[in-house]
Amino acid sequence: KIKAVVDGVVGNERLFNPALTASQDWRSPAAKFLDAPDQVQEALKRLFSGTEESIASQRNQVKNLLRGFKVSSRRFRYAPSPRLTGAASCRKQGADRKAALLALLSAGRPAGVGMNLKGLAAWHWSQRLNFIEDVWHAFLITGYDMASDGRIIFHTRNSWEGHNPEVLEDELCRISKVYSVEAPGEQDALYPKPNPSVPPLPD
Repeated sequence: KIKAVVDGVVGNERLFNPALTASQDWRSPAAKFLDAPDQVQEALKRLFSGTEESIASQRNQVKNLLRGFKVSSRRFRYAPSPRLTGAASCRKQGADRKAALLALLSAGRPAGVGMNLKGLAAWHWSQRLNFIEDVWHAFLITGYDMASDGRIIFHTRNSWEGHNPEVLEDELCRISKVYSVEAPGEQDALYPKPNPSVPPLPD
């Protein structure tokens, strides 16, 4: 296991450090680096601290591309009690989250959310986390459809092995924070003026 980890880390380091590829020693990267623990330590230090020159250069390029962008966020109160998290009550309590999400999606932006997830089976994690029934998680909401009863079903983009469960209106009260990214010159879409095209909350 240690060898596999070192091989992976050293393999990444070799991609960014041409000096390491000049050696004619054809043993595995782990074998060569384990012969010189100081070199391993220095390589890892540069890799993880961001002082490796090629990585630092890429970071600076990304920073220049993102200059002027900003992240806005809006916090919501979440109280995990049965009185508030029952389907009808949660739908009512989540009306402000729904408005924020629709405002961002209507502006052509995905919405980042921080949410308390219950029923982890839908997120394909119940097998691994069978001792936990709920967990805090962050993911993107990228669009929505409307069900036959008029309720909105939100589509997600999630980082857990490509599983992207839908989020229903009955779950919106469990969102504690909504995030938006604005490009230079764009207005904050989290606090929009009333939009008549946004569907009203069903009774």
